[in-house]
Amino acid sequence: MKRSFSFVALCALAIASCSSASAEQPEAGAKAETSENDVLSESERRTVVLDEEGGETGEEPDEFAPAPDLVDGPAPARASAPEPALDVEPESEPIGRRIARQQLTVYAKPTSDAPIRGRIPMAAAFDVHGYVEGPGCEGELGWADLGHHGYACMTNTRKGDGANAYALPKMRAQLTPFFYAKAKANDPAPIFKNLRAARNGDAPVGTMKKGVDYAFKIRRRVDGQVYLIDGNRRAVREKDVRRFQPSRFEGRDLEAEPVPEGKVLAWASNWPEAAAYSRASQDSELAAQVGYHEQLLLEPADTDGWYKLSSGAFISASDVRVFAAPTERPPEVGAGDIWIDVDLEQQVLSVMLGDEAIFATMVSSGLKSPTPRGLFRIRNKLAVGSMSSSPGADDFYDVQAVPHVQYFLGSFALHSAYWHNGFGRPISHGCVNLSPKDAQRVFSLTTPKLPAGWIHGYESTEHLGTTVRIHKGDQPVRDRRKEVDPVYGI
Repeated sequence: MKRSFSFVALCALAIASCSSASAEQPEAGAKAETSENDVLSESERRTVVLDEEGGETGEEPDEFAPAPDLVDGPAPARASAPEPALDVEPESEPIGRRIARQQLTVYAKPTSDAPIRGRIPMAAAFDVHGYVEGPGCEGELGWADLGHHGYACMTNTRKGDGANAYALPKMRAQLTPFFYAKAKANDPAPIFKNLRAARNGDAPVGTMKKGVDYAFKIRRRVDGQVYLIDGNRRAVREKDVRRFQPSRFEGRDLEAEPVPEGKVLAWASNWPEAAAYSRASQDSELAAQVGYHEQLLLEPADTDGWYKLSSGAFISASDVRVFAAPTERPPEVGAGDIWIDVDLEQQVLSVMLGDEAIFATMVSSGLKSPTPRGLFRIRNKLAVGSMSSSPGADDFYDVQAVPHVQYFLGSFALHSAYWHNGFGRPISHGCVNLSPKDAQRVFSLTTPKLPAGWIHGYESTEHLGTTVRIHKGDQPVRDRRKEVDPVYGI
């Protein structure tokens, strides 16, 4: 089995059971009419690998090669090694840049006996803050301090002067890092060895499996036919599949657009439209139709269960999802700390900076199994990860390349959902689904941080994960945050 990554590797480090690609009410659109604007340019189609001097080598590493297994829990017994010297301040300024020749494991100390802090995929460029001594790393450079209390052996790296180091995943398909599709209900789509085989009408090498959401790196039009090509260069005809159109919904930046005094921020959640009435009664005259997911600034009505629109019409509280800033931050969260609040009753997530709400949006929590309530910390983050149902599950699903995954308890996570547009109502298998834009924003604000080039990051005692509070209305929750549970492996 290959163990390699490239810039936008499919990080299959976590197999979770929380995302639903089948509960799509309303769903992200099926395949739309294609246009030349949808097709990647020649430069965007290529995964660029650089040589020692920063030039292109022409290599195309396999982006879908899985990562090696991790071992959770206590480290296996190993021969004792001298404590390495930490000569460089962890948060010092970068002194250079390197490129990974293969997947790199980042450790909390310059020794492979230390807990894992993160991973860097093959061909990714990353910053180096200095060099330190430590055991078990051959080569002239030895161990490098990567900042954020992370250290990696430089044996399998090369010079990266002039290379771009960017946050992963790289967005290749507008809202998402990949193009996504699944087989049509009763019409399995043939998979061809490569684009040439598909164009020539060669025999397929397989078919797309029911229940699997596939990720494709390239969308390309050739002779009037549109093809989707995955990281192994296999191709399918787009006309044979149902391509997902990720939701364009996004929340409100409350720093740039604060909620005016006396107003209530809300979104219309009734599909396809929400009715607005001349009075606070469904027996009154219909005054207007409010579009699905339309952002609203409301006033509380005199009648319970109703809000007043700026037009003077009234809308039922059952047809909107309302943001209300939390009034009290959790214990051990400072005035300058970012933390996340998720209200399951309203299906609203708030990003908090101390006592101030800086962002709010709608989410989709668990429907087929409940989203756990409590106070948690984000334990680990993946720029891209795969999710699937448990072996033997009645409701089978297998979702490839889910962006911006943030695990807070076991297999439960905050993550992007490219397969539906039902934000504002429960849909998932227990995770907290966000729209692609919102997931990227929240991911960028929380800890553990993923420096440029990192595809995976674990919290540590020096860099604790962001606190997440999940509750239903005013019901209290218990503190389920635990001590950092180190992960060891290679």
